[in-house]
Amino acid sequence: VASMPAMVDMDNDGDLDILTYDFSSLSTLEYYKNLQKEENLPAATLKFTQEKVNWGNLKKCEHLCNGYVFNGSCRTSGTLHNDGATLLALDLDGDGDKDLLLGGEACPDLVKVNNSGTPTAEAMTGSDLQVNFPANTMRASFNQYPAAYYEDVDFDQVPDLIVSPFAERNMTDEINFGASAWLYKNTGTATAPDFTFAQNNFLQAGMLDVGENSVPALADVDADGDVDLLVGNRQGTIWFFRNSGTRTQAVFAKESEDYLGLAAASYRDIKPQFTDINSDGKLDLVISVTSGTTGAIKYILNTANANEAMNFPVAQMKTLPLEMPVGSAPAFYDLDKDGDKDLILASSTVSSATSGALQFYRNTGTAANPAYTLVTDAWGDIATEFLRRNNFPLLADLNQDLDPELILGDDTGELRVYNNVIQHLNDSLVAVSDLFQSPDTDIYERMKLGGTISLAAADLDGDQKPEVIAGSRGGGLYFLTQEARGILGTDDPVAAPVHLIIYPNPAVTKWVTIESPEAIRFSIYTITGQQILLNPEFDEVHQVNVADLAPGMYLVQVTTADARQASYKLIISR
Repeated sequence: VASMPAMVDMDNDGDLDILTYDFSSLSTLEYYKNLQKEENLPAATLKFTQEKVNWGNLKKCEHLCNGYVFNGSCRTSGTLHNDGATLLALDLDGDGDKDLLLGGEACPDLVKVNNSGTPTAEAMTGSDLQVNFPANTMRASFNQYPAAYYEDVDFDQVPDLIVSPFAERNMTDEINFGASAWLYKNTGTATAPDFTFAQNNFLQAGMLDVGENSVPALADVDADGDVDLLVGNRQGTIWFFRNSGTRTQAVFAKESEDYLGLAAASYRDIKPQFTDINSDGKLDLVISVTSGTTGAIKYILNTANANEAMNFPVAQMKTLPLEMPVGSAPAFYDLDKDGDKDLILASSTVSSATSGALQFYRNTGTAANPAYTLVTDAWGDIATEFLRRNNFPLLADLNQDLDPELILGDDTGELRVYNNVIQHLNDSLVAVSDLFQSPDTDIYERMKLGGTISLAAADLDGDQKPEVIAGSRGGGLYFLTQEARGILGTDDPVAAPVHLIIYPNPAVTKWVTIESPEAIRFSIYTITGQQILLNPEFDEVHQVNVADLAPGMYLVQVTTADARQASYKLIISR
């Protein structure tokens, strides 16, 4: 059971202590005192001793919402196995000791428990418990498992309160993960806070968040010359984001949360993608879906004329005559170069002892009526692995050599790339996983993007190389750009790093200086990827007016004259 402890200076001696529920029953609070100050140990030292086994004489009763007992025992029969619990310890009334904000897995409420004792001799009774918290504003209550965090999110030197569900999954759709980060602005002080509800979608308001299991698809839907974005989700709808920017600078604006009205079909886990499935020169829409307890690959032919916005008549939707287990993911590409699209299927089930992660189906039908015949259920000799469940394949020509790469995402959050799959169509494929260049060392290494990764690729900046957009279980999107590296896996020389300083950072005045020993140009982006400032002129020193930027974190991307790039964080704090 997942639970969250409190790491805070409980006794006000200047080092971090730990307050946590006991491991076996999650019913009592254990206090672990840090002896770093008492023993005059180095500041980085963590030396704990168990000071108390029942801090506050508080007990959390098994499977009982808001069931807390003080100086007594819970009624129970048999072995105690409690639900998960969250814990935040902070001074809520300015008296110098730590009060509690508690959440429980089986309960929607965030509960306050006032400590009427001292930092070293806590005292709590039933009268100190408050369920309606905060009392003077919108109550912090979720459908399940609230957790509280005390952080200065607006950089005014006073911590604020964030409340969100401490849930890994949303199996019963009780949580709206597009509006699940509730911000309570602290209008008091750090030691005597006064919380006022500000918004229910902190950070989420500026993100593309479709709920859960986001699956992107990219194509020029409106035939205006730039690439638009569809995003499927677990709830069974497709969100449509029109590109209101240009072919070289994509800016996606949400137009619909139910593109084509598919919510009425009661599908689940929609995975959209574009492919010319009938070989007529137009991109069609393919969606893999869960319907009840079965999976299916469905497609709608694009009936628009050339140079017209795509048109997908839902009433003409067809189903591929192919067994597809729930949770599987297809990818289409003309792998045998016979003019029609073949199919790679990442199946969610293992069909035999010799089957692998991917199945290869050759298109043996006609252009108008595709039909697929299994060639191998262990394509590329890519093994099935327990930790790498929910594989998602993407076939895209990343280096423009007319031989696509296979990009594979899975539950680990890592990406694997397999080179030149047509050239090695019948061979074992070899993965490259060190794909992300570290800004600190310039070494390529692995990175985890979150569970259940999905992928789409298209040229979004006009450089003739496809960018990759990745979705994940969390419902958001990652934007990944390519850097010139030659054939993946080769020992290409690493470009020299771009040395840079930004000051003052955090910025507390209207001016910021960006300085480098070599001439650079720069752009400033929000954390959601929106470009808000561009300086195309090369210089070694740039004076930047940031007076119009709201407090928060931004990314400064710099480019040298020889096209090397680097990104740095900029904090605006006023």
